Amino acid sequence: MSRHDSEPSSEPRKPNYPLRRAIAALAFLGLSYGVFESGKAAIDSVKDSLKVEVPVAGCTTASGNDGTIWEIARKKQPKGDVRSLVQQIKDFNGGAIIQPNQSVVLPVKVCDTNDQPLPQSNKTNAES
Repeated sequence: MSRHDSEPSSEPRKPNYPLRRAIAALAFLGLSYGVFESGKAAIDSVKDSLKVEVPVAGCTTASGNDGTIWEIARKKQPKGDVRSLVQQIKDFNGGAIIQPNQSVVLPVKVCDTNDQPLPQSNKTNAES
């Protein structure tokens, strides 16, 4: 019978440090990758939530004798919630107060053939 089969060894087992280090390194790399990917996903999520549609001014329309921004917005967008359109019109025109027959700047998305296009600011005198 050999010594290994019948008698327990009195010598303590020598730890396998290189194997432990390799396992620890792999665990660290795996966790690091997971943290990196979740952080990347979080950043992408924040970037998507920060995307804002920037309205572009495209035309002017006359406010009429008793027109309000709300009435203009409802006329241009007959269905749905007009609050965001009202805010855009207010932003383009410096506030909520308009005068009768005032020329009101509108976002390009609601312009139609009855409205006057805004002048091109990048045209030179030679092109006009």
